[in-house]
Amino acid sequence: MEVAPSKKLRKRIPGLSSSFKVKDKLDPAADPPPVKETPSSAAKAAADLSVSLSETVSNAKGAVLVYCGLALLCASLWHLLHQSLSPPLFGSVWVRFCDVNRTNDTWAGLQKPTSLKLKLLAAYLAEDINITTLQPIFGSRRYSQNPQVLGQAPLKPRGGEASGAISYAQNDRRIWTHPGCDIDGDGIISDCDISAPWKYSRVLNDPIDLAKQPNPFNPSKHVVPAGSYRFVVLQTCLENLDGATTYAVQGAGMRVDHVWGGANVSAGWPSKCFHLTQPFATPLFVEHGDELAITLSFTLSGSWRTTPTGDELPSIWECFAPPEFPTRRHCARLPAFTPLVRRVSINRPRRDDESPERFSLSTMPSSLICSDWRYLQAVGCFQQADEDGTDALVFNQEFDSLFAALKLIGVGTDPTRDEMDVNGDQRISFSEFTLWLDRIGVER
Repeated sequence: MEVAPSKKLRKRIPGLSSSFKVKDKLDPAADPPPVKETPSSAAKAAADLSVSLSETVSNAKGAVLVYCGLALLCASLWHLLHQSLSPPLFGSVWVRFCDVNRTNDTWAGLQKPTSLKLKLLAAYLAEDINITTLQPIFGSRRYSQNPQVLGQAPLKPRGGEASGAISYAQNDRRIWTHPGCDIDGDGIISDCDISAPWKYSRVLNDPIDLAKQPNPFNPSKHVVPAGSYRFVVLQTCLENLDGATTYAVQGAGMRVDHVWGGANVSAGWPSKCFHLTQPFATPLFVEHGDELAITLSFTLSGSWRTTPTGDELPSIWECFAPPEFPTRRHCARLPAFTPLVRRVSINRPRRDDESPERFSLSTMPSSLICSDWRYLQAVGCFQQADEDGTDALVFNQEFDSLFAALKLIGVGTDPTRDEMDVNGDQRISFSEFTLWLDRIGVER
């Protein structure tokens, strides 16, 4: 007879016994519970330190990147605001061409031609020259900001050739322009040359005769960026693709001009289209608001020889046999231009020894352009007093204005109306005024 197992001896089998639970111990002796390893305090501190350093480095990298990004953003915004809100600095310049030696010297070393012409398109201010190539440098220290040309197409000849191109910086620093090259008044002369009408819309055929003083072209005011300049650059052509002549001379009874300088000069340097004058005696500093008059002075004495001496270098002199006198030999050269500067207006308080200018070269009669500066000042006083523009002073306020202005510049000693009124008609014409200047010794 089998005895039923005791309830205490029943073995609960996993999956078969509904009363089995995972937490029940099947065999405590055979399967002891695992013992947890407790890390030491030093290892735990080292692990915490490693995690802390990694997080610190990661945070530092992020902070540096954020700082650099903000710095770049601030710099970009500052540059944009500076370019937009800071207006460019400009001064104004007039240019006149004057022969400083008007005497008729006739000895062999100082002969003059009766006519010496050159085709001149424009004149520019250059900051410096390349000491290797002698090429003028325009705008080497600043970016051009002339509002008249910003936003326009690059200034280069029609057709896009690199030779003959005029840069923004060079165009900004133009101080004299031949009226025939800027008929439309847009300030751009890259469409003008002395030849190639098939390419350029304007071809200049109206040269300046240096022997005819003054030249008929009144100087007009040009605006240039403020800065320091050392040279004036004369432009006699742009490309001259058809090889037009640049210079012409007459003298010693010649009836026909002798012309030269007609090579195609568009490629290479030194370029025969651009010529350097003598440097300024001291660097020219143009400040914002300045108004300057630059006199390109020259003398024709010594630029013409009817009897060559044998030392005429071909790079300087042009020697030829005139067709009227085939047995003779004459030589001519261009004179050297020396720039002289006169400050018409200055952007600072005027000193006691500086007299105010009373005229504009743009409105001065062309026959007086090369007159002495003191004479021009006196003429400017008359122009200022002539309120109705009749070239005659009639009203009392006009006389009062004239006498006050003359006193301010130191011309005359308490002048009166009767002193200037030659014909006694109680009015002073411009010719009467100039005669009075001659009588009191103001040299023209």
